[in-house]
Amino acid sequence: MNTWKFFLTYCILSIFVLAGLGIVGFCIVTLWNARASLSWPSCDGTVTHSEVGYNDSKSIPTIHYEYVVDGIQYTGKRYCFGDFDSSAFGSAKRIVDELSVGSTVTVFYSPATPEKSVLVPGHSKNVYYGIGFGLVYALFAVGFMLLYRFFGNRDKSKLTRPYQASEPDFRG
Repeated sequence: MNTWKFFLTYCILSIFVLAGLGIVGFCIVTLWNARASLSWPSCDGTVTHSEVGYNDSKSIPTIHYEYVVDGIQYTGKRYCFGDFDSSAFGSAKRIVDELSVGSTVTVFYSPATPEKSVLVPGHSKNVYYGIGFGLVYALFAVGFMLLYRFFGNRDKSKLTRPYQASEPDFRG
């Protein structure tokens, strides 16, 4: 029973470590794509959909656009790399107002895979927040693993031993 408890605890904490590292990995790939987008070629595109969307009480700009590269038409949805959510309605509304349906926009696209595109090259600061969150998440899980390793497997009988006072010797 103790071995299963030990094994199960480590499995659960390992899942939390992997989740934290997965968040870090996702953000690093986003950061890599964002930095690459600074040197991507650009073309003109047209906004086909523009509205403020809501996700768990957060407002996000939802922008869809079309663009043509080498005679092939593509559709894009990415405004900026790392712009995961914005809680500020005013910021999302400002972006949507600037990019109204039918307006012409500059689209930056990957020369290797033209279907990968973005309207604002580079990244937002949210990428760094994501990396920090993922690292803290994983480190907390590692910390709990270490705490369990050193303090969770102690013999409980040694810790709950009844107090035995020595009786005074009144003999002689």
